[in-house]
Amino acid sequence: MKKRLTKWLKLLLPLCLSLLLMTGCGSGDALDLSGLKGEGGYAWPGLAWGSSPEEVSEQLGMTLENPQILYSKTDETLSEELYAVEDISFEGEKWRGEYQFSDGRLFNVDYVLITSPEKAEKLYDKIAAELEKQYGSPDEQTDDRKPQDNGKTLDWHEKDWIASGPDGETKLWIARWQLDGDQNASISFGVICPQG
Repeated sequence: MKKRLTKWLKLLLPLCLSLLLMTGCGSGDALDLSGLKGEGGYAWPGLAWGSSPEEVSEQLGMTLENPQILYSKTDETLSEELYAVEDISFEGEKWRGEYQFSDGRLFNVDYVLITSPEKAEKLYDKIAAELEKQYGSPDEQTDDRKPQDNGKTLDWHEKDWIASGPDGETKLWIARWQLDGDQNASISFGVICPQG
């Protein structure tokens, strides 16, 4: 019995160590902020602007299902599909991945986390600093308080990096927001190519 256990450990130990090294020593992060900018401007690595939901499913290695239909406020004949994927690990948190399509073509990828205001601010500062380290100072920055129709005020912070490519202008962004009096705040970051 002891010999069999030793034999299995000798076989499994190198395999486990290899898996840890390939996955970043167990960091668990499914997202990588490097490689977001290329010759075509900003894009999520491995995802091509204009891809169909089926192509994105194949590129991600997972199935995108049950889209939410978003209708244009100005033209009810225009709609967009939003596919959400829950529990994407990043920075020790579980984020919601959102893949948005217009006319069946990918044009927006973002990741959203609803958390405490303190954690949202901390993550915003950390991720924004990493983006600035990799892509330079943002092209645009907003720190604003906007009155809302419900009488509350929206505290909004956003940094945008803009680049041109063959598909038009692309944008990498990070934002943090909270309504006065709310217990939670939101943080999100992503890339967008309006022409997709």
